[in-house]
Amino acid sequence: MRHICAPGVTLSLMACGVAILCGAAPAPAATVYVPSEQETIQDGIDAAGDGGTVIVAPGTYDGPGNRGIDLGGMNVMLESSDGALTTFIDGEASYRAFYFHSGEDTTCVVDGFTIMNCVGDYGGAVRLQNASPTFSSCIFEDNTATSAGGALHASMNCAPRFEICSFNGNTSQRGGAVQMDGSAGLFWNCDFTDNAAAGGWGGALNLKNIAETRFESCDFSGNEANWGGALCSGDAESSFESCVFTANEATWGGGIYIQTNYNQPVFSNCTVVDNAGSGFWVIDADPVITRSIVAFDRTGAGIICTGMGEPEISHCYVFGNAGGDSLCGGYADNAFDDPRLCAFHLGNVDLCSNSDCLPSENPWGEHIGARPSGCPDCEAPVRPSSWSTIKGIYRSVK
Repeated sequence: MRHICAPGVTLSLMACGVAILCGAAPAPAATVYVPSEQETIQDGIDAAGDGGTVIVAPGTYDGPGNRGIDLGGMNVMLESSDGALTTFIDGEASYRAFYFHSGEDTTCVVDGFTIMNCVGDYGGAVRLQNASPTFSSCIFEDNTATSAGGALHASMNCAPRFEICSFNGNTSQRGGAVQMDGSAGLFWNCDFTDNAAAGGWGGALNLKNIAETRFESCDFSGNEANWGGALCSGDAESSFESCVFTANEATWGGGIYIQTNYNQPVFSNCTVVDNAGSGFWVIDADPVITRSIVAFDRTGAGIICTGMGEPEISHCYVFGNAGGDSLCGGYADNAFDDPRLCAFHLGNVDLCSNSDCLPSENPWGEHIGARPSGCPDCEAPVRPSSWSTIKGIYRSVK
């Protein structure tokens, strides 16, 4: 039998099928090595093309082609061969590392780099606009933004993923490490340490304009700002699950500052401990705070409400805060006993094995706080400096 594949062309059925298949086959995705095959990271991306892989050898990458890196809408796997501790992208205190703005999605992955010494206006190290890449096992260190987002700025409907990343020593006036502006996304198992918004908002995070970002199993420690030592949230519908806020400092909201919020950020199973300037400062906002520990704030109350704020607080342990443990807004079924943490003053907020925050020890049968049991039975580690502490001592001996 004979068939017509195209006008004027007569081929056998098998030949026709082969011709069609050959015409439709895509080119295989390329794997490119930097610097052995391509000298710079940008050259490697351009050579690999959409769907390709770029593997970067250990070393420090700076100069043209290693800054202002633009994926141009291509979803590329960019990975270091040996991880972030050996592979560095250095902005030389003058340049941003990455600019994503062409619809890249979460299959576009940057994996295993230390991105450091970068400078930009919005997003010192990375700026995202209408893009949603994935960053995995990356370190963002000592980056600066002159406007917002010392390490990262995301706006215009972004939804990136950050997995097992660290943000250390980044600075900006708004969002020392990260500003999410009207964007979603996920931060999973990330650390935010010693970031600063000098005289500004959100030492680690500034969330605004209905940012719907999720933070899961993230730690915030040693961050500083005027408003929100770790977090400043304004009209953001973000959620925090199993996160730790410890040793952060601010004039208002040493741990968390939430303002003018038409949505409800949610804090569940969080540990907010040993901050300076109150654990939560809520102004004209209605967050949900549940199954969380708010304790041992150094200079303020555990939770402060001003304006029309009406937080919903339930199944929390609030204790030992220098400015008091009284609650505000709508609250029910909370406890004011020592949560018994292993060594909070050393940054260890695991639960003692006799903590009431374990499911078997509290009336709700729920796990309270972010951490599991991590040490044997312990005495109440009270701090003799507040009425809350005196009450704790009284409870321990009566």
